[in-house]
Amino acid sequence: MTTYNKYPRGSEWRKWDLHVHAPSKYTCAKMDEYFGSNPSEKFIRFIEELKELNDLAAVGITDYFSLDGYKEVVNYQNSLSHIPLILPNVELRLIPMTNDAKKINVHMIFNPENITVDEFERFLYKFEFGVNEKYTCKEEDLIRLGKSLDSHLSEEAAFKRGLNEFYISFNDFHEKYNAQSNRFKENTIVIVSNNSRDGVSGIQNMSATRNNIYMIADMIFSGNPSDRVYFLGLGIDSESAVKDKCGALKPCIHGSDYHGGNNGRKLAVPDLNKYCWIKADPTFEGLRQVIYEPKDRICIQELEPDTKRPYQVIESIRFIDSNFMTEEIPLNSNLTAIIGGKSTGKSVLLRNIAKAIDNKLVEDKLTEVNIPQYKQTVIDFSVKWKNGEESTVQTNIPSKKVIYIPQSYLNRLSGDIEKRETVIKLIEDIIKQNSQISAVFDKIEQSRREISKEVALEIESMYSCYQDIQEQEYAIKELGDADTVQTELNKLEQEITEYKKKEGMTDQEIADYQELLDENVALTDQKQVIETDMQNLDMLIQDGICFADIDIFSFSDKTGQKIQVEFEAVKQEAAKAFTIRLTALKTILE
Repeated sequence: MTTYNKYPRGSEWRKWDLHVHAPSKYTCAKMDEYFGSNPSEKFIRFIEELKELNDLAAVGITDYFSLDGYKEVVNYQNSLSHIPLILPNVELRLIPMTNDAKKINVHMIFNPENITVDEFERFLYKFEFGVNEKYTCKEEDLIRLGKSLDSHLSEEAAFKRGLNEFYISFNDFHEKYNAQSNRFKENTIVIVSNNSRDGVSGIQNMSATRNNIYMIADMIFSGNPSDRVYFLGLGIDSESAVKDKCGALKPCIHGSDYHGGNNGRKLAVPDLNKYCWIKADPTFEGLRQVIYEPKDRICIQELEPDTKRPYQVIESIRFIDSNFMTEEIPLNSNLTAIIGGKSTGKSVLLRNIAKAIDNKLVEDKLTEVNIPQYKQTVIDFSVKWKNGEESTVQTNIPSKKVIYIPQSYLNRLSGDIEKRETVIKLIEDIIKQNSQISAVFDKIEQSRREISKEVALEIESMYSCYQDIQEQEYAIKELGDADTVQTELNKLEQEITEYKKKEGMTDQEIADYQELLDENVALTDQKQVIETDMQNLDMLIQDGICFADIDIFSFSDKTGQKIQVEFEAVKQEAAKAFTIRLTALKTILE
């Protein structure tokens, strides 16, 4: 099989972190929390941390006004092959200042395949700081800048002072960036921070400037959900209003802003585990695609989006027949379209996928509308599932639910009036895969059943039983066989154990928590009993008490026993009073 790119499965959700600072001289002058006692040791430790990452598809090596960190990391690229994409990220400081007197953070990520490091550095050195004396962001110029502010500083201290003082104006940035060639701009992505402390949102009372900065940005660095809502036109401003103010809808991305682990931070682990998931190939072009599909291509959350049950996802397919191409064909878990000219084998491929999953279903469909079998039969065909299972035409194990529509099937059905119900049912099964549409169908179906019961209860009862049987059959197929479900349950139990370890809960803490839950249930039941007794007592008091009508069995055992004791005491007191009154009456009569 000819492979046209490194990712034949197509766009998949992958974890990206485009804001990771390597321990270069520039970064360490700003913030140094790296392991190691000297620059060389710090970098080796940083590379070792990168080697331990096993789930990161892309990383942006970030540096302040410099590419030194990226250039150093690239030297170790052979030992970092498990990270498919390593991009350079240059972080700039712009004025105007925010309300917190901080400079605006602006990032520039470029495509190193089409723009060389030397070319981008020449662009950086176009920016100058100072009025009478000019300084660039080159190391020697920053040292000069630092010494001009304090001549007693060492070179290292002067470099740090100069870097922290260096900034460029937005107008200068805008002018010099727009002066670059189309090739340069097409291979560069501008990202602005929206943090209120050192981001664009921190500029108050300067809406025109704020909007101009948004205009030049391709993306927004923010993990704030409200920012994502706004820049997609779903918040206080409509889509058209956001486009007017910002030039276009903007995707929000997020990163760890890693500066070393001495403060307890972990490489590529952002605050609150707000990972950046991007549905694209791990390439610069894949990242650019997010700009044009900001709603669908990016998600900021802890867990991978759109996860499906592994035993319901086809991993790959393959012909087991030397008359066909026998290489394994990987499939995307979200959408795969089979395209090709007439008589190129599309129908053969689809039919054999369906036969491997449910051969009987395919045979029934073909027989239903008299579609002939192919003259050339396929010896066997394999469908591999994400959980490692394999279905073939010869075994059909495991059998799973599949919707298969043979070529010309709908045309043949629609021409037969008696079979139109089959078409309706087929279409209904397809569109009901959408949960919202399925909910509407369920509501309509419930109303239809209620009305039908009023007309002919017995007929509807029989029909409902038939419907239930069909739904159970579909559910059985959808769930898969017992071994498959048990395997998935074991996997979920293992994940629960891992999450318990992650959260740091001991077995004793879990047991104590369960005991408290049980105690809460018991107290809730006791409260209900007491409330019932109170209601019954209120009724006795309001209605007037007649000893003969008191039913202690309507109370709980404990309350009933107390009422019985009080009842006996009242009877004894009444008997004494009655005796006294009779004696008095006798005296009067005498």
